[in-house]
Amino acid sequence: MNPIRQIQNQYGSPSQPSQTQPQPQSFYQNNFSPQHQIQPQQVILQQQLNINHQRASFPPPPIIQPQNYFPLFPSLNQTPTQQQFQQQRGFVIPHREANTSIFTMAEVQERPESLEQNNLKNMQEFMNFIDTFADKDNYFCQICHNILWQPVSCNHCSKIYCRDCLSRWVDQYSTCPTCRDRFELKKVDKSITNNLSKLVFICNAQSSGCTEFINYDSLLKHQNTCLYQSLHCPNIGCDFQSIRKEMVDHEKICPHYQLKCKWCERSIKRMNEVQHDLICEMKKLGCENEGCQITLTRAEMNIHIQECPYNIQKCNLCNQEFKLKDLARHQECCDFKIEQCKGCKQSMYKKQIVQHEENCEEVELICPDCTDVIQRKNLASHDQITCLKRGQKILLEAKTQLQCENACLKKDIETLKLCVAQLYSEIQDIASDKHEKRNSMMKILRPQQ
Repeated sequence: MNPIRQIQNQYGSPSQPSQTQPQPQSFYQNNFSPQHQIQPQQVILQQQLNINHQRASFPPPPIIQPQNYFPLFPSLNQTPTQQQFQQQRGFVIPHREANTSIFTMAEVQERPESLEQNNLKNMQEFMNFIDTFADKDNYFCQICHNILWQPVSCNHCSKIYCRDCLSRWVDQYSTCPTCRDRFELKKVDKSITNNLSKLVFICNAQSSGCTEFINYDSLLKHQNTCLYQSLHCPNIGCDFQSIRKEMVDHEKICPHYQLKCKWCERSIKRMNEVQHDLICEMKKLGCENEGCQITLTRAEMNIHIQECPYNIQKCNLCNQEFKLKDLARHQECCDFKIEQCKGCKQSMYKKQIVQHEENCEEVELICPDCTDVIQRKNLASHDQITCLKRGQKILLEAKTQLQCENACLKKDIETLKLCVAQLYSEIQDIASDKHEKRNSMMKILRPQQ
């Protein structure tokens, strides 16, 4: 049964929350039954006069965890608004005033789950020690009535409490739960902490397979490392529950495990990894067009793919596929490009226009003789008689031909003159030689005569 419901069934629950300052737990648990509806002034008086008698009037309350204590009594820690919600919806989160805590979060440690009287390995020995040599209040918290954890003491009444229990009480009321004076921290006797350190506990995960015995001081460390502790998967949205040693394997396949995208560094669940990879704007992609070596992000690639020179597109004239870099050149000479005849201005495909212009009567041609622009249908009447420039061209050609022939004749005459001069020179030389020979012969013959 729920420990809260068990206490309510045993001691009753208040019909109206008290508007006065609340009393410590031991007092409230002994005086909240329907048979003991006492006025606040009488309550305070009875507490001051005979607290021990009040404790003896009822059997000791069952041991409950600190986290189950504060919701038991709404008037202890709730505002009037929260008390209204309490009546309509059940227990609500305790209200905390903005008081400065005497403990820091680093000082207050979570209470180990194995720290239960039933888990004591040497429980009988411990209980005999308390009954014989020690005060039970020195080893059990005055708020949660469980074995002390991180014990702290009040400087006024020397009562000992769990640090976590007292922290939550003092945060709300700033007074000691027992003596009602403003709480002042006092060190706990070393003999108490030494005796607590001697306690040995059975792990609360023994039913799951843990066989270790843990010292009091190692309880929290063991709880955080025990391979047989039952854990919920820490990933938001995952309902998997198992022991710690199986949780490691589960986290490797947990669909709710948070992964970090290596491209955009966003946190995504493992089950959404494939879907995210298909839409991640920062993922590097190579251009899918054959021949293009560019690598860009998906956001940039969506723009590049439309302008890529290697992107395959269809010609809007012939429906043939070409790379974007070749498409413009193809469209200029595509056989299905619509063009107009230069003569009759009739529109037709480019592959037909060439043959058409070869026969079109309206096409303008250039006269090869006079360079006049004449339509093909008028070219027949543009003959040698009507083409004046054609006659001028013939005369010019004749004149040019005569000038060439004249130049050739002049060149031949000059050549002949040179030949005549050369022959004359040779004749003179021959005549001179003969004259010299004749004179020589005459000189030889004269002395003989």
